Amino acid sequence: MLTVAYSAMRVTHLTGYNINPISQPNASVLQYGALLTKNINDPAVAAAGFKSPFPNFATDFGGGATLFQALKNYPQYSNVARVLDQSGTTYYSALQIQGDKHMSNNVNFLASVTLPQLYDNLATSEDKANQAQSWAEDSMGSFESKIATTYALPFGKGQQWLTSGAGAYFLGGWELSGILTYNNAQPLQITQSGEALMNGLNRPNFNPLARQWSGHYNQVTRYFEGKGPAPELFSTDAFVNTGSQYVLGNAKRAYNNIRGPWYPSESVSAKKIFRVTEGTSFALRMDYFNVFNRTQVPFPSTNINASNFGLINSKFSGGNRQGQIMATFNF
Repeated sequence: MLTVAYSAMRVTHLTGYNINPISQPNASVLQYGALLTKNINDPAVAAAGFKSPFPNFATDFGGGATLFQALKNYPQYSNVARVLDQSGTTYYSALQIQGDKHMSNNVNFLASVTLPQLYDNLATSEDKANQAQSWAEDSMGSFESKIATTYALPFGKGQQWLTSGAGAYFLGGWELSGILTYNNAQPLQITQSGEALMNGLNRPNFNPLARQWSGHYNQVTRYFEGKGPAPELFSTDAFVNTGSQYVLGNAKRAYNNIRGPWYPSESVSAKKIFRVTEGTSFALRMDYFNVFNRTQVPFPSTNINASNFGLINSKFSGGNRQGQIMATFNF
């Protein structure tokens, strides 16, 4: 049976994100560069035509009485924030395709593919006057697929072969099952170090002439097998350092075509129940997780200032193939 469904939702007035920081001044103040970090009484600040916004400013703030503090919307306070900044909005939609087959010819399976999209502004604003940069797809892949299947071996009583005798007893009744998962990764968020005045983050500039692409899983496995250098896993040339911590980049929070490596995972199991007497039985089960020993990798480095920008140099620990055998006696 094949089922096709589509769902969509919009949620507004979400809280918990510093989307509209009240204290944040207009980004134009960054034109003063390093002067912003100097004390309000510094001769260079005075020479530029600035003075304390109110009496006792320097005394009240001490070492924090900088030009940047003086240029805030409410310079008398270190920070002013909304307790409930209900500016968050998220849009979610998904096309879901599911096929299932009940047990026939010893096979039972359920397969599903989901094509989701989550679009929101749930991120700290780099510049509250330019909210467009904060809108992006977030936190999920562009497709999620899963297959769950069970196969009963055709041996034993009522089956096609070995319907009696020792062969039926030891080989009959075995069930093999597997769960196969193949998911795409979420969009990457590229950042730049340095700017900590406006809201504690910065992004690089975006190069619209660069082709946007994402690397593939096989590139990563070859590196960890010692068959090549660490590969770039997305179009790093699409991003350019602004060259200064006092210049805000124009890159958006994320781009749909620039994602982390896809995530494959396969797990299988086999089980059988041996009837000892009418009221007792012995059950044997074997499970293997990540049966093909897929390399489980994190996202590549997404900070343009990092020496390994765009690269993956490590893998998750504990993600190797694991197996277990369980035996139980029931009476």
